[in-house]
Amino acid sequence: MTEIVLLIAQLSFKWNCLFLFVGLIAVGSAKVLQGRLSAASIQSAHRAGLLCLLLAPLFLIVGEAWLPMSNVFEPAVQIAAAAQDENSPPHTALPTLHVATLNSSVSDSSDWLTYGAYGLALATLLSFGVRTLRWLRDQRAVAILASTSFCIRDHSSLRVLMSGRIATPFACRHRGRALVFIPETLLADWSSMRMALHHELQHIRSGDLSWAWLSEIARALAGWNPFVRYWMNRIEEQDELACDEALLGRRGFDHRAYATCLYEVARAATQTERIARPSGTVGMAVAPNFLKRRIEMSLQEKRPTSKWSGRVLIAALTTVTAFSAWAGKSLVSDRRITERAALEYAKKAQASSEIPIVVNDQVLHWLNQTTATSRKRFWMRNALKRMHTFEPMIRAKLAAAQLPTELMAVPLIETGYQNMETTTAAGIWSFVPQTARNFGLEVSDERDERMDPVKETEAAVRYYLSLQKRFGDWNLSLLSYNAGESQVEKWVLTSGIRDVYRLADEGYITNQENKNYVPKLMAALIIMKNPELVRD
Repeated sequence: MTEIVLLIAQLSFKWNCLFLFVGLIAVGSAKVLQGRLSAASIQSAHRAGLLCLLLAPLFLIVGEAWLPMSNVFEPAVQIAAAAQDENSPPHTALPTLHVATLNSSVSDSSDWLTYGAYGLALATLLSFGVRTLRWLRDQRAVAILASTSFCIRDHSSLRVLMSGRIATPFACRHRGRALVFIPETLLADWSSMRMALHHELQHIRSGDLSWAWLSEIARALAGWNPFVRYWMNRIEEQDELACDEALLGRRGFDHRAYATCLYEVARAATQTERIARPSGTVGMAVAPNFLKRRIEMSLQEKRPTSKWSGRVLIAALTTVTAFSAWAGKSLVSDRRITERAALEYAKKAQASSEIPIVVNDQVLHWLNQTTATSRKRFWMRNALKRMHTFEPMIRAKLAAAQLPTELMAVPLIETGYQNMETTTAAGIWSFVPQTARNFGLEVSDERDERMDPVKETEAAVRYYLSLQKRFGDWNLSLLSYNAGESQVEKWVLTSGIRDVYRLADEGYITNQENKNYVPKLMAALIIMKNPELVRD
C-alpha cells in the first residue's frame, strides 16, 4: 500500500512541478506576445504545452529506455526510508547468512516525507474523484437540458437547441453528437442570436470541444493546484479570443453586430439566474475585463496575423516541455533498497565474510539512510577511498592476529577513516583516552599515540581479541566496542539474552547510539563489500 501511495505521490509531484514550469512559460509568453501574434498562434502554443504535459508520463517511459538518466539537478525530494517488497521472502536463514527476525520499530527521519506523500496522493485522488463526480453530474444535467429544450435544427452530427434555463450560449458533445444551446433571452434580437450561433459553430469547427476535455483531464489530475486552474482558465480565454479572431477574419462579417452580441450575452448573464455552464463545454465567457477586451478586439480594423512567430513559439514550448519532462525524472530520487535486494547484497558480502551479516528492519533502514541521497553516497565514497589508503596496513595487522578483515568497517562508521581528534575520541578507530591507555597507547599532553594509525590499529586488534575472548560472539563484541564491555556484560547477565537485536527490542539497550551501532555497522559492511551501492 505504501509503495502505491509513494508512486502516486512521486508522479503527482513531478507532474505538478512540470505543470508549473511549463505553464509559467506559456502564460508569460502569451502576455508578452499578446497583440503581436495572432490569437490562434498563442492558442496553438498553449495547446502544444498542454498536450506535451499530458503525454509527459509516456515520454518518461520511452525516455527511460532511450535517453541517458543522469540527474540534471539535485533532486528536490530524496526518499530514504526503507522499502518493503510485497514479494519479499520472510526473514529466514540463508546459507552462511544469518537473518534476524525482528518486530521492532525503527525511527525514520523521513516520516515527514511519508506523511507528505500520503497527503499528496490523497489530494490527487480526491481531485480526480471530485472532478469525475462533477463530470457525471454535468453529463446528466446536459441530458436533462437537451430533453427539455426546443430543437431549432437537427442534423446527424449536430443539434441546435434553445432553452430558457441557461444564461449564455455554449456547445458540448453528448453521446457522439455536438449540441449547441442558445438562451431564450436572445430571441428578442435575431442578429445577436445569429452571431451566438456562428460563435458556437466556430468552436465546433476548430475542435475546441476535444481540447476542452483535455483541460478537464488536467483539472482532474491536479485540481487542487491553484496554478493548474489558473492556466486552464487562461487557455479557455485564449480559445474565446481565437474563436473571435476566426469569425472577425471572415469577409463581410458584421463586427458591430458581433460586439453587440457579446454585450447582450454578458448583460443577460448578470441579470438572470440560470444553471452554470457544465464542465467539458465551450461558450462565451462573460468576465467584465475579458469582455471589454473582446469587444475592443472585435471593433479593431487590423489584427495580428503572424504565423511564423507562432510556429516558433509552439516549437520552443514543445521543446522546453519535452526537456523538462526528461529532466523532471530527477525531481524525486528514489534509491531505496528493498528487502529482497538487501538480502542479495548481504548474501554476496557473506560469501567472503567471517562475521555473520545480519539483514533486518534496522539494518535495512541504515542501508537506505546511507545510500538514498547523493550527499551521503558522496560521503561514503570518499570514506571508502580513504579506507584504501590504510587497507594494506590494517589487513596485515588483522591477518596476523587471525581477526576477520570485516573489522575494517568499524572505522567507516566511527570516523570515515579520517584521522581526527575530538573532545572525547581520536584517531581513525575513535579511541577514548582510557580505552587507549588500557591497550598500550600513550595519551598525554605531550603525546597522543591515538593519532598514529599503525599504533592505534595495533591497539584495536588487542581490544577486539580481548572482546572476542570475553564474549565469544561478534555482535556482542562489536556492541561492546561502542557501549563498553562492562555495560554489555551487565545487559547479558540481567536479561539472559545474547542477541544484540533482542536486547534492543526488549528495552535493555536504551541509549539510541548504542542501539543503532551494530545495525549501522552491518549496513557499512554490506556497502564495503558492494561499493556499487554508493555510486551515482
